Amino acid sequence: MSIRISGLVSGLDTDSMIDELVSGYEAKKNQIVKKQKSLEYKQDAWKSLNKDIYSFYTSSLSSMRLEGSYTTKSTTVSDSTKATVTASNSAAYGTMELSITALAKSGYLTGADLSNLYDDTKFTSSSTLSEFGIDGTVTLEINGETVTAESTDTISTFLSNLKVAGINAGFDATNQRFYLSSTESGKDNDFSLIAADSDSLTALKAMGLFSVSEKDAEAYAALGEDWATEISDNYAAYTAAVEAGDTETAATYLSELGIDDGSGTGAVRVAGSNAEIWLNGAKYESDTNVFKVGELTITANAVTAADEPVSITTAVDTDAVYNKIKTFLSSYNTLITQLESLYGADDAGDYEPLTDDEESEMTDNQIEKWEKKLTDAALSGDDTLSSVISAIKSVMSQSVTIDGTSYTWSNFGIATLGYFNASEFEKGNYHIDGDADDSYTSGKTDKLKAWIESDPDTVVNFMTQITSKLYSTLTDRMKSTSLSSAYTIYNDKSMKSQYEDYDDEIEDWEEKIEAMTEKYVKQFAAMESALAALQNSSSSLSSLLSS
Repeated sequence: MSIRISGLVSGLDTDSMIDELVSGYEAKKNQIVKKQKSLEYKQDAWKSLNKDIYSFYTSSLSSMRLEGSYTTKSTTVSDSTKATVTASNSAAYGTMELSITALAKSGYLTGADLSNLYDDTKFTSSSTLSEFGIDGTVTLEINGETVTAESTDTISTFLSNLKVAGINAGFDATNQRFYLSSTESGKDNDFSLIAADSDSLTALKAMGLFSVSEKDAEAYAALGEDWATEISDNYAAYTAAVEAGDTETAATYLSELGIDDGSGTGAVRVAGSNAEIWLNGAKYESDTNVFKVGELTITANAVTAADEPVSITTAVDTDAVYNKIKTFLSSYNTLITQLESLYGADDAGDYEPLTDDEESEMTDNQIEKWEKKLTDAALSGDDTLSSVISAIKSVMSQSVTIDGTSYTWSNFGIATLGYFNASEFEKGNYHIDGDADDSYTSGKTDKLKAWIESDPDTVVNFMTQITSKLYSTLTDRMKSTSLSSAYTIYNDKSMKSQYEDYDDEIEDWEEKIEAMTEKYVKQFAAMESALAALQNSSSSLSSLLSS
C-alpha cells in the first residue's frame, strides 16, 4: 500500500474522504460478517443441544427399549444371614423351601506348632531348612507335581516353590506355624502333599507338615513303596475305626498319620469339601457356595438347622419397574421442554451481531447482554428443530398393539396435562397419575403401579415397543448424510460449508476494499502532486513579475 499523505497541499481531509468513498464496500462486508456471526450462534446452540439429545438417546432411551434391563421380579429370603438369592426376569413366581446342609471348604493344612517341637529355636522366613535338621534334597509331590527343596533354601524360598506348584503357602513367625491351602474350595479342588521318599518324609515331619488326608493316602498308595503303602494302609484302618465308632483303635493311628491328638499343637488337616443344599426337596452340590438353579442364583452363607429351612419368595418388583419408567419420563420431559423452549424463544428483533467497530463503542456488560439476546434466540423458529420436536412427539403419541389390544400411555395412567393446563414449554411433558413427587397428578389414582403388580409383562412390552420406535426415529435422523455427520440431528456439514463460504466472501470484500482504497489514495496523491506543481508555477510567475 502506498504511503498516505493527507491534504498537505489541498488542505482536504483526504483520509476521511477515502474512508467515506469505500464505506459502501465496508457495509457490504459487515453484512456478511453479521450473517456469519448469526450462523455461528446457531452452530453453537445446535452443538450444545445435539449433545443433550445424544445423551438421552444413548442412556435413558437406549436402555428402555431392552426387556432385559427391566427388573420385573424381586426375590427375598426369610433369613438373609443363611442365604442371598437373585432371580432373572424368567424366574417363576412363588415360594420355595431351602435347607443348607454344608458349606464349601478349601483344603487346609495348619502345620504343627514348631515351638512345641523345638524348644530353643525361633524360626523366621529367613531360616534355612537345615535348621530343621534337614541335610540334602527334599522331594515332595503336590497334586502329583514334584517340588524340590535344598537344605540351604530359606523358608521363604521353600514357600515360593510350593506356590508355583499351585497351592497357597505361608509362614507365621509369631505363632511358629506353616499354613497351606488349596486355591479353590470344593472336594475336587483339594490338594495332596506327600513325601516322594522316606528321607523326605522325615523332613516333612521335621517341619510339622505331616498330616495325612484321604487325598494324601491315595497319593502314597500310588507311589508303590513299602513305607508309603504302610501310610496308606494305616489311613484305611484309621477311617474304618472312626466309621465303626472304635475311638480306641482310631487313636492308635494318630501319631502314625500325623493327626493332632486333640491338644491343638499338632498338624491339622481339613479336607476340601463341597457345599450342599436342598431346594424344594432336591439336593444340589457345588464346589463353591454359589448355586445356579434354574433362574435363581443362590449364595449359601450359613448352614440351616435341620428343622428350620428358609423360604425364598419371588414376586413382582413393582418399585423397580415403576422407578425406571418414572426416571425415563423425567429425562424425556427435560429434553422436550428444552427443545420447545429453544424453538419458542423470542426472536432477536432488531438485535444483530456486533462488528468489531460496534463492540469498541460499548461496555463489556452491554456486549454481554446484547450477545445473550442473540444466543437465546439462535434456534427460535428453526425449521430443523421444529421437525425434530414433531417427530419425537408423534412417536410418543402412537399406540402399541399387544396380543391384539391397542395401548397408549393413558391406559397406564400417564398423559400430558393438556394445552390449557400446562405451562408454555411443558405441554409435551408426560405425568404419572398418583406420582407423589408430581404436584399436578399426585392426588389421582395410581394406575401404573396397579398395572405393574397385575400385569408387568404388558407394561414392559409397551415400554420396550414405544421406546424402540423413538430410538429408531432418532437413529434415522442422526444418520450420516451429505448435509450432516453421524449421530448429529442437524445439518452440521451444511453449516460448516456455509460458514466457510462466508469466510471467502469476507475475504473477497476485504480485497475489494483494499483495492479501492489503493485506487483513491493514488488519485488523491496525484491531485496533491498537481496542486503542488501548480503552486510552484504560480510562485515562480509571481517572483518574475515582481522583479
